[in-house]
Amino acid sequence: MKLIEKFISLIPYKARLAMYHIPFINVGRAILSRIMPSTTLVRITGGPLKGFQMWIDLKCQKYYWLGTWEPAVQETLGRVIQPGWVCYDIGAHIGYFSLMMAQLTGSNGKVFAFEPDPDNFSLLSKHIHLNGFNHIIEAVPFAVSSSSGKATFQKGSSSSTGKLSRSSDREGLEVEMVSLDDFVYRMGYPQPDFVKIDVEGFEGEVLNGASRVLAQSRPTVLCEIHNLQAAKDVLARFKEAGYEVLNIEGDFEAVNKPEFGNHWLAFHRGSQGELRRRFFR
Repeated sequence: MKLIEKFISLIPYKARLAMYHIPFINVGRAILSRIMPSTTLVRITGGPLKGFQMWIDLKCQKYYWLGTWEPAVQETLGRVIQPGWVCYDIGAHIGYFSLMMAQLTGSNGKVFAFEPDPDNFSLLSKHIHLNGFNHIIEAVPFAVSSSSGKATFQKGSSSSTGKLSRSSDREGLEVEMVSLDDFVYRMGYPQPDFVKIDVEGFEGEVLNGASRVLAQSRPTVLCEIHNLQAAKDVLARFKEAGYEVLNIEGDFEAVNKPEFGNHWLAFHRGSQGELRRRFFR
């Protein structure tokens, strides 16, 4: 395994990203997936987290190991998050972006990583400890939505696609659910400077439970849009809250109509407009 890691580390990072767009490479990746071990402790071989340790399934999570997972998101985090910021990672999965946020915000900052799936939460906690970020990252075993209470969580076809159930009749895991407004203003946690949302179609519900946070804390928000209804809800909520919305996969162009399959970056026009001008001229 160490020899493979050493070989992979010799491939330039940009070349790794480019290989995902070469058709015959997919055949090689499929073959590689068959021979690779499953859950294994590895050192990330490239990208901002190079050298960090994670337990990953090399059959289906090689992008973490290679450091090539969602490069546009990685670039955006690096350009936006400032030292000392408080960051919320909603839908933290096993902590890849939580670790990156902790690296960027530094010892004077704080990261709250929300992950309701018990299996993911276990790995998230291990990764925080393995990489020495216990003092920066706090793992929170809650789902985030429009209100607080109990909810049903359904596992997905992969570890990253689980989500809350919209029907109380469906089977699943009972989890704790919290709104961001309750988390900050009722439970007393620090107001966020930055929020990342990846909740498999429940993006609108997260923002519906964050009215006061958006109005008073005015965090910068990075949100993955999973379907058209979520796109409509999110865009309406941001506009209502006085936010400007940019498409990070579209050269940071303004988003004026609902569309999905992208990540949107939102700044409040009042408090974060200068941040937009500073990084995205």
